[in-house]
Amino acid sequence: MSSLTLYEDRRDRQDRLQRFIAPRAGWYKDLRLPGQPGHRLAVWAGHTDSTAFHLPLSGDDFIAGTGSFFYAGQEGEAAARAFHAAFDPNRFDWAGTSGQYVLVIGKAGQLHMLNDGIGAWKLYQDSAGSYVSAGFLEALLLTDAP
Repeated sequence: MSSLTLYEDRRDRQDRLQRFIAPRAGWYKDLRLPGQPGHRLAVWAGHTDSTAFHLPLSGDDFIAGTGSFFYAGQEGEAAARAFHAAFDPNRFDWAGTSGQYVLVIGKAGQLHMLNDGIGAWKLYQDSAGSYVSAGFLEALLLTDAP
């Protein structure tokens, strides 16, 4: 079990997520995002050897993800690094990716979030756009008024 949530940097939301995730997580990061003021990223996995990751790269660039991710004949973190290096938001290689995943990509001051091409991993958000989550339960916790 793993998930990630990009959310508005509000203490009440951070507290809700931490109370839910802490007893379930073997690995957990809750990060402020450089270059994205007012937002945080929570990435977690039930086991330390799970498929969730956060990789800081040069400058403020990073890639984070959850699920199984394959790209250019590689998997996991190696695939994520290669994908980030080749990523162009205007035209990227969907056909070169496989797996069931959600990725958050910080590159050149922009933030991008995508899921696998067949939509096996769902993304949930509220009408105000204050969060986007790969976890349905996290989305319920962060929704102020359903």
